[in-house]
Amino acid sequence: MADIYLTIRPRSQNYGHSWNTGMLKTVKGEEIRSALQSWPRLDFKQEFLYSKEPETNWLRRNLSKSKHKIWGIPMWHDLAPLSAIAANGQFKIPVTETANRHFYTGRNAILIDKTDFTTYEVIKVSGVSGTTIAASSLLSNSWAKDTTYFMPVYDNRLGSGFNINRISVRADRIILDATEDLTTVTAFSYTTPTIGATYLGYPVFEYKVQADKQLGFIHPNLTLKDIGKHAVESWYNEDDTSITNSFSMLVNSRADIWEIQNFFDHRLGKVMPFWMPSWNRDLTATAAITTGQTLISVTDDEYDTLFAGNAVINRHLFIGLPDRSYVCRKIERATATEIALDSAIGTALRAVDLGQTLFSFMNFSRFGSDRLELDFIRGDLANLRQTAIGLIKETP
Repeated sequence: MADIYLTIRPRSQNYGHSWNTGMLKTVKGEEIRSALQSWPRLDFKQEFLYSKEPETNWLRRNLSKSKHKIWGIPMWHDLAPLSAIAANGQFKIPVTETANRHFYTGRNAILIDKTDFTTYEVIKVSGVSGTTIAASSLLSNSWAKDTTYFMPVYDNRLGSGFNINRISVRADRIILDATEDLTTVTAFSYTTPTIGATYLGYPVFEYKVQADKQLGFIHPNLTLKDIGKHAVESWYNEDDTSITNSFSMLVNSRADIWEIQNFFDHRLGKVMPFWMPSWNRDLTATAAITTGQTLISVTDDEYDTLFAGNAVINRHLFIGLPDRSYVCRKIERATATEIALDSAIGTALRAVDLGQTLFSFMNFSRFGSDRLELDFIRGDLANLRQTAIGLIKETP
């Protein structure tokens, strides 16, 4: 249990899921990756802006005296409104919904009086259902539906430093970082999330990247330096070019946030590979396509000379269809103006449909970071940034 609970509601709160990947990598790019954690660790960044003396003074004195202790940090984005009174002496807490929130059996949750942040009760969760959270012991107080905050709470250690900025006669602005405390490893019920469809046994990052993409190409070279001159040589061939996709996404619903977060956690951060579309119109079809057709006419973009000879890079397609569904196919062979797919798309596409169809290269990849941060703009609107690293030495 925490030594102190930060029950004052922040102005804003971001949180991150972090994994820890052990990695060995050869000079030629082969990787051996291993997961060093069995569940994601949480961390928080939150801003407080208050002009009420009870809140500002509480923060000032407790940060001064107890900053080194374990702090209980509520997850304010996981608020679960009570649907009825949670009465003194009962186990079950009725809520409107528990879906897409960090409630886990064995973890803690907190009830806070909206009118008085110093009045709260911490419970240990013994069960989670669609509209009920069960406590491991009887409630000590009664909590009214309309005057109670209820959410998960995690034990944390605050960051190494902080500033209290006085911005008016009484208003303080404070930004605090916190990381989940691991002094005592909590035993709780965590199951790796399940995710949707796969291609060749691996999931597809099917969440459209709207904008702000950066495509990177890395090709190792050897630089030889001498007095007054230098030369660059390559000991690698063109198939050793590593492709990276850095991108940001704006996600606007709790369900979508949870789904993308689950995808990241299912891959254990950087450990497990997946398919990453470039979200670019990499190939352009030039003629209508029938349901059973595997030979697709395309513009001459030199695909046959640049990519058809390798087994990994740009050999798989993410085909986004006009109805917003998609299929994935492998390019078996190619000529200057035609590609042969391993199987038919399965949907007839008229010439008029081709402008609404995406033929995007899809590369076998892993995440570039073990941490996924949700930067909340407001409510359930959040921005996230990540990188997908192409795995040039791995094949599905």
